[in-house]
Amino acid sequence: MIRRSICLIILFVLLSSQALVAQMFSVKSGDKPSDDDASSFGYSTLYFSVSNADLSFQGNKNIPGFIPLNFSGTVFSLGYENDFTIIEVSLGSRLTGISNDSEYFGIHFKNMRPLLRFGSNSLNVQVPIGIAFDYTRASDTRSVISANNLNQSGLMGGAGLKFVAEKASFYLSAGGDFFYGVSFADGSAFRGNTMRVNLPIRLMLKDLIGSKDLSFGATYIFKSIDVTNDPNERFDYDFSGIQIMIGLNF
Repeated sequence: MIRRSICLIILFVLLSSQALVAQMFSVKSGDKPSDDDASSFGYSTLYFSVSNADLSFQGNKNIPGFIPLNFSGTVFSLGYENDFTIIEVSLGSRLTGISNDSEYFGIHFKNMRPLLRFGSNSLNVQVPIGIAFDYTRASDTRSVISANNLNQSGLMGGAGLKFVAEKASFYLSAGGDFFYGVSFADGSAFRGNTMRVNLPIRLMLKDLIGSKDLSFGATYIFKSIDVTNDPNERFDYDFSGIQIMIGLNF
């Protein structure tokens, strides 16, 4: 399943890279921007983040030998994001402060493009649409059977609303997006469903460290996993947290 997940991520990255190159070419080949928009080059950053994550079980708790993988604590993430794409890897364990001797590993990929856009380059409102891929693995030492471990992937489509303000010295964005799609877990087929909500805000200060841009941000994340073809509902979980990030644009 991990190999399948990695292949999907590589495919999505290749597709989004081609779309991004095409969009950059179209911008460069257009008219020269006005003085107000001359500094507008968008947003991109390599970042590190900390989340107060919470994983709560929502399924059938009356299964012999089953111990839900509930936990709360700190999850660390490394990632890259720009105006359109996020690629992120997250880790959590007893060493990071997660309860119940749990371990967490997650991969998140999202690519969104504006379907509608109102305003100028320096101040605009967007209605983006796109796709997202999530991989979630959770386990703990209390589990007495391997089937207790959560090993889930989800492929989703979604839309959102985004506000962008950009000047010579800063870039600011805020908004939200909603994704819904199919999921599989523990080797099952695409018969379940998954949902994710992101509410991000970003501030990038341009040329703050020499020619480098420093970024700050926060995101509220909620994700629901419901693998409906599991008769015992072992893989129904909600994941939530507030993610605080800091990043640097090279």
